[in-house]
Amino acid sequence: MDIAALVLGFLSIFMVVYTYFKHDKKINAQQEKLNEQQTLINNFIIDQKEIDIENNKKADFKVYIYENKIVFENIGHSEASNIKVNGTEALIIESTPFPSNIDKGTKKTINFIKSNNSKGVHNLEIIWDDKFKKGRYKEVSIQI
Repeated sequence: MDIAALVLGFLSIFMVVYTYFKHDKKINAQQEKLNEQQTLINNFIIDQKEIDIENNKKADFKVYIYENKIVFENIGHSEASNIKVNGTEALIIESTPFPSNIDKGTKKTINFIKSNNSKGVHNLEIIWDDKFKKGRYKEVSIQI
């Protein structure tokens, strides 16, 4: 009986040690996987922050027609400076505020007179400098 109890005792101890190491190995594998996922999340957050920082340095434009005026609205996050507009040759321009600066969230307008030659779609190229880069440009089409 003593030998049976001793064998059962050793068997129990062996099973406890075996279960502990098997469980520890499983937990370590899960922890490693969690660490890899957290690294991916951290890298994604860092990349997004860098993109946000870049975007905060950029100006952008929305261009539309309103009552015989071409409206240039800065919808970006930064001031646009040294703005030039190309492609207005087919339009009869009354006055132009360019080259100019446009703060974020503000507008500038070009007054024009409609003529027979100025009907249809016109392609404009806007060139500007901002905190992100000098010489940025955008091509837009406007319907007159």
